[in-house]
Amino acid sequence: MSKTSANTAKKLMNLLYKETATNVQTSHTLPQITRQLYNENTTSTNETNSPIDSSMDILHNYQTTKRKLPAMEALKVNHDVIPIKSNILSFKCINSFLTKHDFQNLLPQDRNSTYSVTPRDNFEVVKKRSGHLLNFQNEYLLIFHNHLNAKIYQLETQDKLINGIQLKLEFEPIDIIDNLIPQKLQTANHQSLISQLNALKHHHQSAAGSSSSSSAAAAAATTTTTLSPTYDENYPILTHLLDTPNRNKSVLVHNWPFGLKPKLVVDSLWNYNLALEKKENSDDNPAIESIYSNVMQDINIIKMNFNKEADALRFIRNFHGTKWLKLQNFRKVGEKVSYLPLLCETL
Repeated sequence: MSKTSANTAKKLMNLLYKETATNVQTSHTLPQITRQLYNENTTSTNETNSPIDSSMDILHNYQTTKRKLPAMEALKVNHDVIPIKSNILSFKCINSFLTKHDFQNLLPQDRNSTYSVTPRDNFEVVKKRSGHLLNFQNEYLLIFHNHLNAKIYQLETQDKLINGIQLKLEFEPIDIIDNLIPQKLQTANHQSLISQLNALKHHHQSAAGSSSSSSAAAAAATTTTTLSPTYDENYPILTHLLDTPNRNKSVLVHNWPFGLKPKLVVDSLWNYNLALEKKENSDDNPAIESIYSNVMQDINIIKMNFNKEADALRFIRNFHGTKWLKLQNFRKVGEKVSYLPLLCETL
């Protein structure tokens, strides 16, 4: 092909492109969903809706909330089936590594909730432990501000799964607290708090006995109006008795190395905000407490106390299931690292 014919063919291609490009409507080549999102005008050239207004309308329609029922309506659901009306729910589970956040995540978002009150921040989670080893007894206890919050939580989370297990919550009496706290976890004023709780329980029982002599309608009305504040009174006593603030900031560690000095651990974990060493006339817990140690049985369990719950959870995420690296010279101090990995869980 000559040079002249090549230039002629190139000119013809350019001319053909210019003629066809002006006749192609680029908007018709976009997908339908794109034209809708960006407000492409396909029917009329006089529309005044901007793309921002259109996208905001779509977002508004997506986030519309459904109408919520009054919180007190939850007390009417299966009212006669519940034999125990308390602010304590129990959940039996063999997994000891669940946290309060796992139970909070079971609740629906506010726009999808059924009732006007959400108990997301109105409860504490306590693991049932016993014995000198603080063994987990395959049961969690959820302590709510009142019976109303406990009932709403039970209804909002029914038919849910947690860690692949069906969530079955049952109400428990306040008497369960008597056998819930091992001796190693009892506070200094344990007996005083137990006496306050028993006095409050007897007061409610006498009040309920006096109200039972009235008519059925009056008794139902009294239960509906006084049930919630009644159980608010024992919540601060229960939280102090169970020491929930410190429990959330404490981590139980199994398979801890033998011969490891606490001061060296505190210095090595300087960015985890461990609790300071216990001072005289102070209620603060030391950074590391020994729960049980036996070299012959190869059992070494400690409790690590942090100043913040976030640091305790971060320590669990980083060290649970890992081998502890030696921080000391084995020949000098006799440090012995277990062949098993560290097992870390909230107290």
